[in-house]
Amino acid sequence: MDLTAHGLGGQQDLPISLGLAVAGAVAALIVSFTVLALAWRRPRYAATDGHPVPAALDRLLSYPAFPIALRLLGMVVFLYTVTVAVFGVEQIINPFFGIVYVWLWVGIVPMSLLFGPFYKAISPVRTINMLFARAAGGVPDEGLYRYPERLGYWPAALGIFAFVRLELVSRSSTELSSVRLW
Repeated sequence: MDLTAHGLGGQQDLPISLGLAVAGAVAALIVSFTVLALAWRRPRYAATDGHPVPAALDRLLSYPAFPIALRLLGMVVFLYTVTVAVFGVEQIINPFFGIVYVWLWVGIVPMSLLFGPFYKAISPVRTINMLFARAAGGVPDEGLYRYPERLGYWPAALGIFAFVRLELVSRSSTELSSVRLW
């Protein structure tokens, strides 16, 4: 098996020029999303009610301290991430790269598929917002400002685009300062 054909070492390992690789990737994205937009105009999968979870798991998930434990876990991971990002060594062995590229980029998707809105349950941003809202006498779900409906999901899409660009295109994707800035 020839591993050089897979571009495992980054853009410098590709057997074609960077310009052709980017053009091919852009063309593939445009074609695939155009086909998706034109061919899939209505839902094709039936909504299911799912299956009941075992009684012991239901009791655990219904316990009032469970969401608090998840929020606490999210804050501990967040504080650890900030610590290794700020005080960690500027080398690829810094755990910050693994947290960002593996946990946040790859790990949350399967966790969400298995457990539902997993990140919503452990999000440190939601926890900090809840603490500030309670201290100020506000309602955590409302916030100070109403999110403009016209923006929709565009900020999230731009954030994903920026992250993908950092990981796959940027020459500084393994530099702590670049990943920290993102």
